[in-house]
Amino acid sequence: MNLFKNGNSLHFPYLHSLTLCQLHITNDILDLLRYYAPHLQYLNLSSFISSKWSTLLELVLSLPKLHKCYLYLGIALCSTKSSNLSKSPIRHLTLLGSRRSCCIKSLVSLLNNLPYLNSLHIECDQLECNQIIHDQNINKVLSSISSFSLKVNHLPELFIDFISFISSTMPHVEKLKIKCCSPLLNLVYINVYQWIKLIDLLYNLKELILIITPPKKIEEKAWNRRCEQLIKLTNTRNITLQIIRSNN
Repeated sequence: MNLFKNGNSLHFPYLHSLTLCQLHITNDILDLLRYYAPHLQYLNLSSFISSKWSTLLELVLSLPKLHKCYLYLGIALCSTKSSNLSKSPIRHLTLLGSRRSCCIKSLVSLLNNLPYLNSLHIECDQLECNQIIHDQNINKVLSSISSFSLKVNHLPELFIDFISFISSTMPHVEKLKIKCCSPLLNLVYINVYQWIKLIDLLYNLKELILIITPPKKIEEKAWNRRCEQLIKLTNTRNITLQIIRSNN
């Protein structure tokens, strides 16, 4: 099928916004993206799409005017063949994959191609934090990210893994929002001493939002005491804190 025959309804040479849902990526679809590349500013590929992921990701990163993008997490974290990708102008990125894990190594590889990224939102099942990032230039590359939102089904059991994930991918974040959809195994995520370690690494943090479900068996006094301690800590650091207790 040729998408660009004379009189074809897909001929919109100045299209700024494009959403593709439930499609297998073919050469025709890739040609469609290339055709709209000069003017495309908004792109949504967040539905499940299979085949040619690496080629698709390279093409998305090459779009010269793309500012806002929604991607299926599987596409976003796949490897790319090219090692000399041009730097993408994307400023707002959403990665959706509630049944997939988000691998820190793959995420860093993607973010290194996004020097202008301002806000990042990720929805995933869990975080894979077992890789150690050795790239000494990562802070310089990711310094533009100021807002990060994470909706995750299962937070890492060890808070140190969470610290590694945040500090390695967005050390200059100003607004941090974390929502966990399953009950916590313990109260480590409202432990003031754990948060001190992370906040000490996030020099620019101004706003913190925690949406969490307490463990099923919890002492209310312990919960309230830890919340109060965390509030006092953030107040002394001039950080606005919201702890929202979810009942999922």
